[in-house]
Amino acid sequence: MEFANRQSKFYKSYQEGNTDAFDKRTLYNKEFFARHKYEINNWQGIITKKENGGYVISLKIKEFELFFQPEYGKENKELVANLQSNQSVLFSARVIPNEKKGIRETSITESGSMVKPEYMVSFSSIQINPYPKMLDEVIALLEKKSKAEAKAKAERLAAEKKENPIPFFKQSLKKIISLDEKLIDVNLVGNELTISYLADLGNFMYFEKKCKIRRLPKNSLGENMLQIRQ
Repeated sequence: MEFANRQSKFYKSYQEGNTDAFDKRTLYNKEFFARHKYEINNWQGIITKKENGGYVISLKIKEFELFFQPEYGKENKELVANLQSNQSVLFSARVIPNEKKGIRETSITESGSMVKPEYMVSFSSIQINPYPKMLDEVIALLEKKSKAEAKAKAERLAAEKKENPIPFFKQSLKKIISLDEKLIDVNLVGNELTISYLADLGNFMYFEKKCKIRRLPKNSLGENMLQIRQ
């Protein structure tokens, strides 16, 4: 997601000795949450519950990790009564503006704030995430597809005399997935099309949709024409 990725970049810049990284992050925090009316809506993170009933939610980008913790005196432990540590959750909250850091952050030192920031928020909802795969996990999964699998698929499609449908669906797909959703893969078996894509719901989540298609005569350029049935 945008916020966590940018925080990770500020962290790397700070580790590299750039003295303006802290001020740049503060400006970014102010502008980002001003655009979002100081609200977090259905972001994805990992919950950690403490022995005293308290809790924090973390977002991790490779070696960098940031935390959201409840405002002092407003832990609202009922929100997490049925949750376990290390569960993937969706959470919504109101952030607290702060002049020095953009939004309220509890670290005492500048170094602590940049290396392991702990932002204080007022949580409004925390629930189990029904779609736990995050963007990096989806991309990693796709990258693991071996060349042998790709070759076998190409040979199977050739044997079935079915061309790759992706080029012929780009316009039609806009009727099914919106412009802010990102196409991952299209797989055609018989007359059933499976569309895999990422949707931005605060941060990216993985979805699949299935629909029926019908084959049309080739156009004047000799291209195969495939129509999606709504």
